[in-house]
Amino acid sequence: MEKLEDLGNGAAKYQFKVDVDGQMSKDSYVAIMKDFKKNAQFPGFRKGTIPPFMIPKVKSFVILDCLEKTLGEAVREQGMELADDEKRPTLDDDQVSVLTKAFSETEGFSYTIEAELKAIEAEEEAKEEADAA
Repeated sequence: MEKLEDLGNGAAKYQFKVDVDGQMSKDSYVAIMKDFKKNAQFPGFRKGTIPPFMIPKVKSFVILDCLEKTLGEAVREQGMELADDEKRPTLDDDQVSVLTKAFSETEGFSYTIEAELKAIEAEEEAKEEADAA
């Protein structure tokens, strides 16, 4: 994790890399494809058939789903939390495009993201440890 900019009030902008394992990627792909097939109705295709031109869209949904699942965990592993829950970090279109082109549903992938984070308060850590016990 690399600190990019101090934002004051205990918060700072960080850049860090997150790895997504192949199993999570595969599980997400299967779930999203199942949901897509259930609702798919494209002219010229049978109901429930995903046309080839939609596969990149499905892959980008999988990537964003994995981002949602892994980002919070990666931030907590660093002893941090989002500085503002309303302002969630996202990948830009170029990053999503590159990840979509290289995506394989059975292989993991990595992404680099910038986020405004702050250290977890000591009292919150104590509460989380008490809850875990």
